[in-house]
Amino acid sequence: MSQEGPGTQRPQLHRALGFRDLVLFNISCIVGFSSLAQVAQFGFGSMSLHLLAALTFLIPTALVVAELNARMPEEGGFYLWIRTAFGDFHGYVAAWTYWLSNVVWLPTRLARRGIGRLPSSRECAGRPCTEPRLRAMPWPR
Repeated sequence: MSQEGPGTQRPQLHRALGFRDLVLFNISCIVGFSSLAQVAQFGFGSMSLHLLAALTFLIPTALVVAELNARMPEEGGFYLWIRTAFGDFHGYVAAWTYWLSNVVWLPTRLARRGIGRLPSSRECAGRPCTEPRLRAMPWPR
């Protein structure tokens, strides 16, 4: 186990994400295949809603993330920000719930949506199932 002395420095991360990168990252996290079907259904009229979302959510979120990263350049992201502002317990809870949402909830939700699109035996009832069940649905069931 190596000891860090007063003359040794920890390697610093290279900060490569800029404002544009953060805005595009937020957009890619929110806009997915399920929402693309809705955009296609509503057509050009939905562009005003996308512009409103960008002005009221995506751009302000990118500005907040950029400011927090500039003020706290250490590793840790939102866990570090919450821990610094509210304490260790709240940082732990935020990181734990984020981890649960990505490891447990999201795969379960995706599997449930995929299974929900398969034809059931009651719908087919002895005849071949010809209805295309793998269609885009506007809202999750």
